[in-house]
Amino acid sequence: MNYISVKPVQFVHTCCYQREGQPMSTAHLVEMIAFPGWIIGVCRLPEGDYSCWVMTPELTLISDGETYTSGDEALSAGRFLVEYSIEVD
Repeated sequence: MNYISVKPVQFVHTCCYQREGQPMSTAHLVEMIAFPGWIIGVCRLPEGDYSCWVMTPELTLISDGETYTSGDEALSAGRFLVEYSIEVD
């Protein structure tokens, strides 16, 4: 599968997330990868962990709700979400 990797360098992107029962927080977007019709984002949380999210071709945001100790682990989880979603369709 072909993809394009984008790493924001000169400016900070932020994304918001909310864990169940907690207030909305801000995380820093550290990487985005685009597949045809899909976008994977990796955010660094204030606690230092990472999370992933995926935007589907229908513009729906999905996440596995997990946190990871590295951006690479979060990115792998995002890729899995895309590959699994494509296989299910």
